[in-house]
Amino acid sequence: MLSQESGPRLGIVVTRKYGSAVERNRIKRKIREAFRKTAHRLSAVDLVIKPNATCKEAPEEEIVQSLEKAVKMVLESLKERT
Repeated sequence: MLSQESGPRLGIVVTRKYGSAVERNRIKRKIREAFRKTAHRLSAVDLVIKPNATCKEAPEEEIVQSLEKAVKMVLESLKERT
């Protein structure tokens, strides 16, 4: 159980099908940076992200937009549940 003070946490799953360790780490760095730019909108939640193959060539701004869209969907879903 998370306390409200801990803030959002991120988990990233990138399998070997995305390439070498260098390529997988590059994808993870892009996602982490996108998360940093959108984390201020989240409360104490855990996000687990499994990117698709297009993430490998996607520019960082596109990843940020995709993550913001996903965060918006999650927030709307949580509002509906409460």
